Amino acid sequence: MFYKKKNIFVFFVVLYLFSMAIPLFAMEVSTTSPWLTMMTRFIGGDYTKAHPLSVWNASGGIQRAYRYKGKSVVVALDDKDAKAFGFKKAREDVILLYKNLPAWGESRESLFFDPSKLPFLGQRILNVLSKLDPENYPYYQRRLAEFQSRLDSTLEMGRHLLSVTGGMDFTGASGPWIRAAIPGMVRPPNDLWVAWKKGESLDSLQAALSEAQSRGWIVVTDAWTPLSIREKVSAYPKRIALVTPIVEADMFVYLNNIYLEIWRAIRGFTP
Repeated sequence: MFYKKKNIFVFFVVLYLFSMAIPLFAMEVSTTSPWLTMMTRFIGGDYTKAHPLSVWNASGGIQRAYRYKGKSVVVALDDKDAKAFGFKKAREDVILLYKNLPAWGESRESLFFDPSKLPFLGQRILNVLSKLDPENYPYYQRRLAEFQSRLDSTLEMGRHLLSVTGGMDFTGASGPWIRAAIPGMVRPPNDLWVAWKKGESLDSLQAALSEAQSRGWIVVTDAWTPLSIREKVSAYPKRIALVTPIVEADMFVYLNNIYLEIWRAIRGFTP
């Protein structure tokens, strides 16, 4: 009888501890950008379910994936982002991380590849989640600290693998992440980039590729690289073409794989 009561007691203790570790109901949040989905999922952890309203297509563009059904709060990057998804008027169920996001880097997408900007974006997401769910603020704060730790360790790994690499950065968005680890990466001047994007001054693009080849450099493109540039670079022998992530993926696994893909490619190029 004693053992039976003891087993029942142990069962309820385990059940209690399990219920404390895993919430019974997670907060529902919809996000406009797939990047916001990945970040909200990480910082929200077990207490948040992040639903993407969009995904990436093969060329890096955003396409609508799910229709908003009005059952959760929507988190948008800024007013422009919200309007692109049909939220044209101020609404209580639509929260903006920024009123008007300033232009950063090569494109808006490049914000999510910039290790100097990601912590600030993570802090904005923390503020939203803790406002919606103030009881679990300490949890979200710990998750943000883990986000920063993962960011730092992933970047450090890239610097260790690729610090002596040289090359040309022809990416449309991921350049800040690559250049943060590879100081020898050269970015074309912005006026040339704009011209190449329009299909103009392509002779100077060919001259840049010839110079890169004479130095034995790699050339990196991504899904956001303009088509006119990708077509010209496609025949370059040491080209590395990065692909878009999938929204279900872990953000840091994807960022880490960028460094690993470049490292593997360099080893494959070496005679």
